[in-house]
Amino acid sequence: MPKNRLADIHILHVASCLCITLLNHSCHEKNVAQKQEVFRRNGLCLQIQNPEALDTFSRSRLVATFFDRYLKFREQFNPNAPGTITVAFINGIGAPGLGSSVRGRIYLYSSYLRNDPEPLQETLCHELMHQVLLYHNDVEKWLIEGIADYGNYYYGVTTLAWRRDSFNHTPGSDVSWYSGYQHTAKFLMWLDRQYPGFTRSLHKACLSGAYKRQTYFVDHTNKTIEQLWTSFSKSNFSMELPGK
Repeated sequence: MPKNRLADIHILHVASCLCITLLNHSCHEKNVAQKQEVFRRNGLCLQIQNPEALDTFSRSRLVATFFDRYLKFREQFNPNAPGTITVAFINGIGAPGLGSSVRGRIYLYSSYLRNDPEPLQETLCHELMHQVLLYHNDVEKWLIEGIADYGNYYYGVTTLAWRRDSFNHTPGSDVSWYSGYQHTAKFLMWLDRQYPGFTRSLHKACLSGAYKRQTYFVDHTNKTIEQLWTSFSKSNFSMELPGK
């Protein structure tokens, strides 16, 4: 077969593959669009992907929680946080936790959260707090998770059992300040009692890039974090249940 004929066949094959690829991509986008709900209110936009993962009641509570609590999170912690958030429901079997997030996007694991409004709202609020904590890379994960639970405790939605069990008991020997989540959050609340405004100042430093992981606690309390944790552990400190 002449070389030019082979070249023509090759070009036709590439063109056919390209057309099929574009067609498949177009169909995929159409399917995604059919499985997405969009809500706008007060300058915020919520996009829910795979909304059929929840029943109608749970989905309506999720939408209401988003617009009520995310507005508060942005006002209290970071007005420059993303105004558009995509919440995608995925299976999540085998994944740690109930959800995860990256900037502007939250993944909720439907295999754990399906049709159970309380953990769903609490998990959504925790992940929404991550959307306002756009910290620089030097901030430790345990601290980020602690401030996320701190903000959720005061301004989000948390279950009564979580607030009671997490914030009204002396920490055991198996946890420390670097355990993150509610353990670090309660430690930060205690620090606020000893040094008024501590956590707010800490958050601003993390947000601006001024936070120095090796020296911040000493610079602002004249004590090491180990010394602070020892005092906290002996304090029998407990939190009142916040009014929501």
